Amino acid sequence: PELDCGYDSATVSLYKSEHAGSEPPANSADANWMRWRADKLTEFVNVLYDSIKSVNAGVTVSNAPLPWGYEQFCQDWPPWVNNGYLDHASTQMYYTTNSLFTWRLDRELAFVTDKSKLIPGISTVADGNSTPASELVAMIKTIRDRGLHGNVIWYHSNLLADNTYTSALTGDVYSEKAELPYRADNWRFPAMITNESDSLSSRSDNWTEYTAIPGYDGKCLYTNSDSPDWIDYQTDIPAAGWYEVYTFVVRHWNGHKSAPYEVRHQYGVDTVYVDQSLEANGRWYKLGDYYYEPGKRNIVRLSDDGLGTGILFADAIMVLESKRSFKSITSVKTVLPAGPAASFELLPAYPNPFNATTTINFILFREDDIQVEIYNILGQRVDMILRRLAAGNQHILWRADRLSSGIYYYSVRSDQDVAFGKLVLVR
Repeated sequence: PELDCGYDSATVSLYKSEHAGSEPPANSADANWMRWRADKLTEFVNVLYDSIKSVNAGVTVSNAPLPWGYEQFCQDWPPWVNNGYLDHASTQMYYTTNSLFTWRLDRELAFVTDKSKLIPGISTVADGNSTPASELVAMIKTIRDRGLHGNVIWYHSNLLADNTYTSALTGDVYSEKAELPYRADNWRFPAMITNESDSLSSRSDNWTEYTAIPGYDGKCLYTNSDSPDWIDYQTDIPAAGWYEVYTFVVRHWNGHKSAPYEVRHQYGVDTVYVDQSLEANGRWYKLGDYYYEPGKRNIVRLSDDGLGTGILFADAIMVLESKRSFKSITSVKTVLPAGPAASFELLPAYPNPFNATTTINFILFREDDIQVEIYNILGQRVDMILRRLAAGNQHILWRADRLSSGIYYYSVRSDQDVAFGKLVLVR
């Protein structure tokens, strides 16, 4: 919606309650009507910010408004920044020349009391035209000249596809490592990368080096031999905790469509299948989040045993300390209307963590069709249960006999409501 927003029944009812029963103006550009909607949106942003921070104060809350957001969307974004409802705003200042960008930037800076909270958004494309790399570099220099703390570049895909941008940026304004905003230098351990030729990897004999596709460091390995081939990767884990595990996928038109990456972790082995022929899977691909104890650990095995035809590629893996919160593993977030209108109340699953079976519990306030769905950490649905249930306390037993250890998410859905929870399966 643009300026035609606000004519839904709920907003109209609220407006009438505050204006002695009068209907909102039919003219969506009416100045008073725009101001009222903008103020309501600002109130919402305030509540949203406080709600997020109450759950996790370390989360950075930002927004990317348009400079003309008020005129088109009733987004009066400067008060969001000035009143502390955002940690920063990345205003979309998309121009193909630094001169136009500078004009816009100076206009927007006049509305912001704390310049450190404005992190301008610049783009490789504006109005359908490409931004020259030299102009992009000039914009970043202008941002730094104004004493601002950073910038956001759109679009990620263009930066990867066009080496002109990469060369221009790394050869000038990005020649040195940048600090991560809002984080100390030691906020997490450096990424741990094990390449296919490192001492922490071992493999069978029939892999062939391949340089036609650069891979992580200019080369990779492939195999299509008749005998089973494998490659193992280890990592020296610095401390106990949760880690994100990635593999660098070499995308090839004849790559295997179901490459089996076996991820070893504290609670067992999970196999993640990756299509190496799919362009979208190229570069770093996340296999999941896993728990490890400190020390040298086996992390990933890739094997073509039993795969049949197809070329299997192997490249680096990366293990990255996870900063997502896994502490409240039994917590449940319920998304239900307040009061008696709710059709059910979700209760904690028990046991949780669990081994093989757990019970999903809820109170159903009236007879209803209930759908329970279980998802793995990659967002793939692994199970679904459909039942017609009577009102009262309900307990649905879920068996995870065929699944590997790890974190799973579940949803309970009625005709009216939905609620979510988290499960931890430990073998």
